[in-house]
Amino acid sequence: MTAIGHEWRYTASIIIPVANRAPYTLQCLNAIAEQAEGKASFEVILVDNGSTDETPALLASLDGDLQIIRNETNLGFAAASNQGARAARGKHFVFLNNDTVVTADWLDQMIALAESDPRIGIVGAKLLHPDGLLAHAGVVIGRDWAVTHIYAGRDLAAHPSVNRVRDFQAVTAACMLLKRGIVDDERPFDEAFRNGFEDVDLCFRVAESGRRVVYCPTSVVYHHESISEGRHDHERANYELLRRRWQGRRCEDAEKYLLEDGYFRIGGEDWQWCGFDPEALHTGKGGSARLSLIIPTRDDYQTLLRCIFALGRYTTTPHEIVVVDSGSVDLTAAFLRIFEGRRGFRIRRVDRRADLLECLRCGVAASNAPVVIVVPPRMAVTPEWEARLLAHLAPGVGGVGPLMNVEGGAQSAGNEFASGGATTLEEISADLGMTNRGLSRETDRLETEGLLAPRDLLAAVLATLPAGALSPGSPGGEISRAIAGRGHRLLAARDALVLLRETQPAEGSSAMALAV
Repeated sequence: MTAIGHEWRYTASIIIPVANRAPYTLQCLNAIAEQAEGKASFEVILVDNGSTDETPALLASLDGDLQIIRNETNLGFAAASNQGARAARGKHFVFLNNDTVVTADWLDQMIALAESDPRIGIVGAKLLHPDGLLAHAGVVIGRDWAVTHIYAGRDLAAHPSVNRVRDFQAVTAACMLLKRGIVDDERPFDEAFRNGFEDVDLCFRVAESGRRVVYCPTSVVYHHESISEGRHDHERANYELLRRRWQGRRCEDAEKYLLEDGYFRIGGEDWQWCGFDPEALHTGKGGSARLSLIIPTRDDYQTLLRCIFALGRYTTTPHEIVVVDSGSVDLTAAFLRIFEGRRGFRIRRVDRRADLLECLRCGVAASNAPVVIVVPPRMAVTPEWEARLLAHLAPGVGGVGPLMNVEGGAQSAGNEFASGGATTLEEISADLGMTNRGLSRETDRLETEGLLAPRDLLAAVLATLPAGALSPGSPGGEISRAIAGRGHRLLAARDALVLLRETQPAEGSSAMALAV
């Protein structure tokens, strides 16, 4: 451990294990020298793992603030890095691969971030392939405990997701700053790993100690990656060691990051980015919201995201979206963080024991628009759906509902789905809009799904309903009957159409209403 109050000769010790590949080492050192005008003082420690090419001669020709350690054989990355750590005279360890090319301010940016918070233990850089594709922006654990670099190999270097400071469970040691005194300074890497996953193991140990492992997007380094001889010879054994040691102690987190970044899995196995800007989903930019779309939800974030994207695509009336989450335990919370604080969105959270009645009361109380529509996540909307509903709201009308796929009643679409030869939901909606424009049926009951009502009226009705009135076993339509009981008319709009989906989307189902 680090001696308290010790005065270090340098701000950082840059530790570079090398094994042959002399041209790469020379390129790496030249880049460090070219970018040496920063604030941080540093030394370079080169650990030669038994090189048999021109590397010994290259190292012998060097001078300056550097140390050279020579091994007769290749001891591996972990052992060489530990040797460098033991020889280091800097305040911070900086581990760097010899097949990297650093850029301006790379070291100062890492040190500044590391010293900005005493809780930070490790800082990792943004790594790019020579062609500009992303090589590293943090390490994540995916399904079946697959450990990967997030977005590696993708043309996302300029994407907002990889250009913000972010905590991860691990970062790569291809370019990593480690503060002293957190793990054993004499042996930070576990030498049981042989050229693979020793950096992830180190990060896990640091994270388990309560320190932060942080990605620094402003420290940019180019990385040729995996050019070292024997780099993958022990990959399976290294992975199995890591998994035995840490599975159950470190969580699978890839989906959390993907959701936060606007990537979603629709149906099948592939994640797709939806070109997603939450601001773009709010169409009321020209004025105040006329509608509040209230979405009560619990778990099943995929159904929720389909709903929100469909609303963003097809809802043209200036509106706000109010999501009331009743204690979701899946990735819904991560998904909703995308919208937190965004104009046009309100996120409310209630206890998991809350029923639909309590969720709707919460949503209506949060609403700022004069008219609300109840939108369950499983409801798929169609073009102009809300404008057609709103057109039927007149004096004396207390509730309007769309046609939908329900058995019997005024809202049953019945044979309308097959009318005019239309086959898609959008085509059927367009047919209904032309043939039934402005038509409605008066009824004594409307489904809660898709119900449009004046906000103040709905708030008053919800306040009078008894607990459990909207429980899953109830017959439905309780809200509309209470509205009618106050002397208001109920209308089923014959020109507005929605579809109530199964709660879980079928595997491989289409991403209707998602422009990917």
